[in-house]
Amino acid sequence: MKTASIDSFIFNFGGIKIPGSQVFLLRKNVIGLVNLKPLTDGHVLVCSRREVTRMKFLNEAETLDLWYSAMEVQKTMEDIYKVLEF
Repeated sequence: MKTASIDSFIFNFGGIKIPGSQVFLLRKNVIGLVNLKPLTDGHVLVCSRREVTRMKFLNEAETLDLWYSAMEVQKTMEDIYKVLEF
């Protein structure tokens, strides 16, 4: 059985279609996206895979996955860009 490449997928981010080539993290409840117009080096997006209008509408598993993923990505970006802690 042939598995599809992430590049063949399209993800919705609000009203914007994000190609799979911009995805660097894909989990059951979370997606990590490269920001095409970053504010600074290492600026990326970590989002819920399920579209909701407010974070309060995420269930407990989605909320935990989102926050743990965001912390993991933050640590990785700090290591890559040699960010010093204050």
